[in-house]
Amino acid sequence: MLATGVLVFAFLNVVQTSSLSVVTDDETENLTSPNLDTLDSNNVDVFRQLLNQETIIRMTLVKNVHALMKDMLTLQEKLTVAENKISKIQTSTDHEISVLKKEIDILQTENSFLKNHSAFCKNDLENLNENLDNVTKSLTDVKVEADINQYQMDHLKLSASVSSLELFRNNQTSIKCDPKQEVAFTAAVTSLSTTWNSGTLMFNVVLTNVGNGYNPSTGVFTSPGEGTYVFYVSALEYLQQYLGLEIVLNNVPKVRLIGESAAAYQTGTNMVVLNLQKGDSVWVRHHRGKGYYSHSIPVTTFSGFLLPS
Repeated sequence: MLATGVLVFAFLNVVQTSSLSVVTDDETENLTSPNLDTLDSNNVDVFRQLLNQETIIRMTLVKNVHALMKDMLTLQEKLTVAENKISKIQTSTDHEISVLKKEIDILQTENSFLKNHSAFCKNDLENLNENLDNVTKSLTDVKVEADINQYQMDHLKLSASVSSLELFRNNQTSIKCDPKQEVAFTAAVTSLSTTWNSGTLMFNVVLTNVGNGYNPSTGVFTSPGEGTYVFYVSALEYLQQYLGLEIVLNNVPKVRLIGESAAAYQTGTNMVVLNLQKGDSVWVRHHRGKGYYSHSIPVTTFSGFLLPS
C-alpha cells in the first residue's frame, strides 16, 4: 500500500507539471500561483479525481495501520497467555519429576532389600534341603535301630524282663509325676504388615508351646503356675516407619523395644524376668509407629519359659 501511495504522488506531480506547461505554452512562470482561468477543464477534473483517490488511499492506509496495530496487540496478549501456560506446565512438570525421583529412590531401596533377601532365602532353602537330607538319614538310622531293639526285646527271657520292665515303669512314673511343670513357648508372625498400629501384636504361628500357656488366638500367655519366667521379644520395623512395642504384665508395661526409622528394617529386641502367680497374663502390645516385617521363616517372635527352681 505504501508503494502505491508513492506512485500516485509521483503521478500527481507529473500531471501537475504537464498541465502547467500546456497552459503557459512552455513559458516559465511561478508554479505556486497558476492562473486557473487558463487551465483546461479536463485537466482540472483529472486533478480533482487524483486528489480524491489520494485521500481515499491515505484513509485506507490509516485504517490498515490501525488494524495491523490491533492485530499486533492481540498477538501480544495471546503470546503472554501462552507464556503463562508454558510456565505453569513447566512448574507442574518439575514437581512431577521430583515426585517420580523420590518414588524411584524408594523403589531402588526396596529392590536392593529384595535382592539381599532373595539371597538370604536361597541360603535358607539350601540349608533346609541339607537339613532335610540329614533328617531323612537320621530317620533311617532310627528305624534300623528300632528294628534291632525290637528284635532284641522279643528274645529277652520273660523272667528277667518282668523285673526290668517294672523298674523302668516305676522310673517313668516318677519322672512324669514331677510336681515342677515345664513351661516354654515360642510364637511368631510369618507375614508383614504395613498398617498395624494398635492393640495386641498377634503372634499367630506357634513353634513351641510346652505347658500350653500361650494362646495364639489372643496373643496372650497365661501363667499355669507360680514361678520366675523369662520373656523375650524380637521385632523388625518396616521400611523406616518406626516401631515401638511393650511387654506388659496384667496390662502394666514392663519393658519396651524400639525399631528406629533412621534406616529401613531395623531390629528391636528386649527381655524381661518376671515373678508370676498362677493366672497372670503377659503379652506384647503397640506403643508407637506402625507396621512390622516378617517372613515365612520368622524374624518377628515372642518367647517365654519358666526358670527351674
